[in-house]
Formats: sequence, C-alpha cells, structure tokens
Amino acid sequence: MQSRRLSRRSALVLVLSFHISTAPVLAAHPNEKQVEIKRGAALMGTYVSVAATAVDRATALAASESALRALEAAERTLSTWTPGSELSRVNRARSGETVALSRELFEALDGAITCHRDTSGYFNPAVGALVRLWGLRDGGRLTRPSRRELKNALAASQVATFTLGTGDVTRQSGDAVFEEGGFGKGAALDQAARAVRDARLVLNLGGQILVTDGPPVDAVIEGSGLVLGIERGSLATSGNDKRAVRVAGQARGHILDPTTGLPAADFGLLTVWAESGLRADCLSTALYAMGPARALRWALGRSDVQVLIQSRGARLATCGLKNKIKNNTNVKFICNDEQLETLLKEYDI
Repeated sequence: MQSRRLSRRSALVLVLSFHISTAPVLAAHPNEKQVEIKRGAALMGTYVSVAATAVDRATALAASESALRALEAAERTLSTWTPGSELSRVNRARSGETVALSRELFEALDGAITCHRDTSGYFNPAVGALVRLWGLRDGGRLTRPSRRELKNALAASQVATFTLGTGDVTRQSGDAVFEEGGFGKGAALDQAARAVRDARLVLNLGGQILVTDGPPVDAVIEGSGLVLGIERGSLATSGNDKRAVRVAGQARGHILDPTTGLPAADFGLLTVWAESGLRADCLSTALYAMGPARALRWALGRSDVQVLIQSRGARLATCGLKNKIKNNTNVKFICNDEQLETLLKEYDI
C-alpha cells in the first residue's frame, strides 16, 4: 500500500487512494563473478530494501547509493504529505494557472493519466477530494457521506480538470487535487531504476518490488506462499484485508472505486506484474476496484500485464504467469475467454 507520507498499491482511483501492497520475500540467485550490496532505509513513510549487483564492490555500492538518492528525490517531488514538494505546489495552484514541471513529475503524471485512460477511469490520480471525503488520511470518517457530498467529491475528482502540456500542467479547477497514493511508489521505483546503469537492482519499497534485467529473483507473495520467478519488471499487490477505515462503526475497505466514489468490494488479493513500477502500482489498485471478473477480462491476452487473483479459495492467474509461478499447486491459469468464463462460474466470482 502507499506509505503514509507518499500517500499506495496503491490507493486510489486511484482507485483510490491508498493501496495496499503485501510484502514479498526476495531471494536473488547468487552470481560468483559479481558482488552484491544490500542496504535498507526508512523512506516515504515506509521501508525500502536495495540489492545492487555489479562487477565489483565499489560499483555495487555506488549503484545502491544512487538508487537511494533517487528515491529520496522522488519523495521530494511526489509526496503530498510534504507541503514543499513539487506535487503539493501543483495542488496549490490557482484555477487556470499553468505550472512548469520537472521531467520526473511530468513523466509520473503522464503515466498516471495514461493509466486512467487505459482502465476507463478505474484508476484516477486526481481523487484527492474523495480521499478527503472518506477521511482516508485520518483513519476514516465516522459517518457515511451524504449523496450531495459524494456527488460534489466525484465532480472535483476529474482528471480532465488538469491539462497536461509539454512539460507543464494547468489546474482548471481549484477543487481538483492530485493524490499520489496509487502511483507514487511505482514512480519512485522507476526513478531509482533509471538512476543506475551499471548494476542490477532488486528493490522492495513498502511491499512493491522492482527488478531490473538479470537472473531470476524469487518473490514470495505474502498470504499465499506462491513463489514467482521475476527476471525484470515490477510486482504490486492490493487488498482490503489488512487495513480498513470505519464508517458509522462499520469497517470499510480503504481502496476506493473512483467511478462510484465508494469503497471497492473486498474480494481478497490481487497481484499485478508489469514492465514498470508505475504501471504495476496503478493497475493493482485499478484492477482491484474493477473486481475479479472484470479485472481478469481486462488483463486476458495482454503480454505486458499479468494478474494473479486470490479470492474465495480460488487462485486464478493469467496465462503469462504460467512459467513464472514455481510452486503452482492449485493455481488455475487462464489463457482464453472460454477458460475464464468457466472458472468464474466454477468459483462463483
């Protein structure tokens, strides 16, 4: 999930708004001809572990340092928990004001808005009004929002109220607020990966993993014991099982469906593999908001995104994970529409 300061896998519409990523256990395969440096640090309100492998110790150490510095810089750019961050300054812009963006923030917002478009609005980086409405940064509100409150928050949570130009953004409405909870960790991981050229990285930021090209790395998905062999890309897991807000005394999930403004249904866990950290981050929240059936239909046939869903005793995975999941006992792989519909009916999903 997104860290307290960075906003999580994930949640938002974002789907919401803060998204929960379960923490995997990593074990890199050793290479006798190279040196691995492992480091950890408290960053973005959570913990990051960095493993850098290179031809010698000095190169690996320098790579780990570069990755950590890039993550620190990403926090200064993306965190809306920090009033002086670049994204906070965007959120304070007047209606109609155009704000110049750093390359890093422009790429992050561009990727988040692309994810919004690709998921038909199930991911929404401009859900700050909904986050406030549900009190997700304050442990949840005590009463259910009224219809008027919900309508107003939805109206203020429209990506179209921001116009992204070439290196700048214009805030069209003073009520619109970017919320980095569903893309900030992924964007930070991507920035760390881009900062290192001469070493192989394995990063774990608050439960989301990013691996640069190299030998397979074992990622154990918490709550399942499943082991995925990952050569590159990012894994993010979302679920409502570990953190919930309370509304009128009733527990509600922290992942919001931006298309309705309401908490998404709690169905279990959803893990996404994608080529980039931002893509995995935003999709893990968006697909969770869709629900398991819609999410699997969306992902089926895509080569650049793979999905694993654990729900109602079922473990359903898209076909591209067949060669990645090592201990695939009880995992049902879906490679075509007929298999998908059969399994959804079998497990009543």
